[in-house]
Amino acid sequence: MILSKLCRRGVLGIMATGWLCAALGQLDSPAIKPENDVRQLYSRAASCQAVVIGKAVKSRIVSKRIARNDLAAMRASVNNPVDGQLFEVEIERIVCHQSDLVPRARTSLQSSPLESIQVAYIFVPEDEPHSQSGYRQEYLLKGERYLLFLVEAPRDLQVKWTAELELDPELRYFRTLEYSRGAVPLPAQAVSPNYATQSPVLERLDKLCSATKAATKGNLDPLKALRNSDDSALKEAASEALQRFTENP
Repeated sequence: MILSKLCRRGVLGIMATGWLCAALGQLDSPAIKPENDVRQLYSRAASCQAVVIGKAVKSRIVSKRIARNDLAAMRASVNNPVDGQLFEVEIERIVCHQSDLVPRARTSLQSSPLESIQVAYIFVPEDEPHSQSGYRQEYLLKGERYLLFLVEAPRDLQVKWTAELELDPELRYFRTLEYSRGAVPLPAQAVSPNYATQSPVLERLDKLCSATKAATKGNLDPLKALRNSDDSALKEAASEALQRFTENP
């Protein structure tokens, strides 16, 4: 665990221990990389506030708030200066809101917090397991584009973070669903009009969201067509969505 932290922070020398960090990364790597993971698309997307395409533009280390006269806390922070990492993501496109995927979301949920903002802030705390079910904590590379399954952190947790850490209490903080599984890298050429065909996850999710948006208006035909698809991932997703919509029209 300690070595994993050092690798993620870049503390260990690249030449001396690069092989060790690479080995640790292999141990944490999931069987299917996020960019190829088209399993459970419907349930994953429906569990999020929104699924978006975004570009990572900034990141910074986050530390505890320390009063200027608290010398003991200052000394302690020298030994453990990292309490998390904050990623700033410019939202380029909202692929779908939860309300496009869940039948009763339009009446049971508040409007998505992403409807009125152009930037999402993803805070990854240090005081949690660094891997979960084979997926590492999300880490976004500056300048790269991602398909992000965004879930807003619980409000009480956000209040705790902003009280204890150097985080702006006026902002809302998100995580990606299931750690790095919910942060799907998009290819560099994804800026082109045909980017969807270059990402297996995004290509299928676009089709699924188009069908569920029609279903929210009472038209189940597009979902039924996907259920009859030769694509096993779309067939699975559409079948699950149809069950949801027929049980809760």
